Amino acid sequence: MGDGPAWLSALVLPYGSIREIHLSKRPGAPLIVHIQDAHEIAEAQKNTAAIIRNLQEERGLALVGLEGAEGAFALEP
Repeated sequence: MGDGPAWLSALVLPYGSIREIHLSKRPGAPLIVHIQDAHEIAEAQKNTAAIIRNLQEERGLALVGLEGAEGAFALEP
């Protein structure tokens, strides 16, 4: 797993596992968390939501980018 911050494990491990941690050598670099889940499994979606909620509440996470969609896209300019 690597030598990541202890707070990250505390926020993630109740809901998932940490496979890799890569820390920037640049002080003050933004934190990026890449979450992989099992699509179409309700429990996995709930766990992903809990990880994001913990990061928002405990670390002030302000931006979340999610992959996934349902239905048609309006692609007109």
